[in-house]
Amino acid sequence: MLQQQLKINLGTPLKGNVEPDLVFHRLGWQRILIEGESGAGKSAHAKDIVVRTSKNKKICIFSLKGEWEKQVTEYSNYYNADKQKLTNYKVLADYSIKISDFKDTDDWISLGFTEMGCSIIAQLVRGGRKYYEDDPKKFQRLLNALPIREVDYKGNNLLNDYEEEFGIELNSAIFPQIKQSIILRFVNIKEWFWFPEDERPYYDFIREWILNDHLIINISDNKYKARALCGSILKKLKPHHKTTRGLFVFEEGRVLFPVISKLESDLLLPSSIKEIYDILTMGRKEGVAILVITQREEQLYEPSRAHFFAKIIIGKFISTKNLDKMEYRLALGLKWDPNAGSTGYRTALIYYKTGRWSVYEPRISCCKS
Repeated sequence: MLQQQLKINLGTPLKGNVEPDLVFHRLGWQRILIEGESGAGKSAHAKDIVVRTSKNKKICIFSLKGEWEKQVTEYSNYYNADKQKLTNYKVLADYSIKISDFKDTDDWISLGFTEMGCSIIAQLVRGGRKYYEDDPKKFQRLLNALPIREVDYKGNNLLNDYEEEFGIELNSAIFPQIKQSIILRFVNIKEWFWFPEDERPYYDFIREWILNDHLIINISDNKYKARALCGSILKKLKPHHKTTRGLFVFEEGRVLFPVISKLESDLLLPSSIKEIYDILTMGRKEGVAILVITQREEQLYEPSRAHFFAKIIIGKFISTKNLDKMEYRLALGLKWDPNAGSTGYRTALIYYKTGRWSVYEPRISCCKS
């Protein structure tokens, strides 16, 4: 817990009505969005911020491609005079997950199942664990045995038979098309799950979060698996927010926290969207901070966009979609030459929700490759 405000200097000021400092409030909360074109240096800038914040606050990084593991543990700000790196951390990678970790409908939405399919499979996960024991082969038997009619030609009640064999009470038979779609999808992803004799580690994420100062959690570059893993892990860590008061970092916000179709209801939200949005909107009450990285704000879940307190835009800004917002009008003057290489000159803007802003030259332009 921070006893005083934490200020992270972002670079050399060029113009504005405030110094280019990122302020974590007294209880440690902050809501940060970093955006910029590919190659502009947004991830490098974020890594520098995260490493310096780690001296005062627990960090949990969700990394899609594993690049954070190398670059924040081997001097994230390599080109800076005061090189710093993440210490006292643990990397969680190449681990297995269990079917029973995904008890809720939104978990299976994340995994790519249909609306009807995910409600059915979540019911099976909750009700049939004594039978399937987290063995994907046994779980597939549950799916294969799903009754598509309530009675057979002999008059036997197939719903009762299913309950007697698997311990799961079904309210009705399953439409054949829904059953087929559930089975086909599960077959495609069943290798993601833990199985008996699995040599991959299975982590107690709560224990790891409490025992280690910082976590780097490598998650899949498959968007369905990434969303499901992120959502499931955040659900487990949520009850401990008040005591851990961490900073949660989400690389590639457009994957974990994407904009969704207006035709989709809240019931269809992937678990990662629900859990990240919960941190964004409710985390300040528990001293939890959040940092999301993306190329464009409009790639993120739409209701979230008004909740970021500090927005950092790095490199030349060329979009005209958001010019009704002051921060994007200011960002039109930012500089970045994509042909100048990773260490080329660029400027950035930090814009607070209160209207304070600063254009500055970032402390770093990239990480060591």
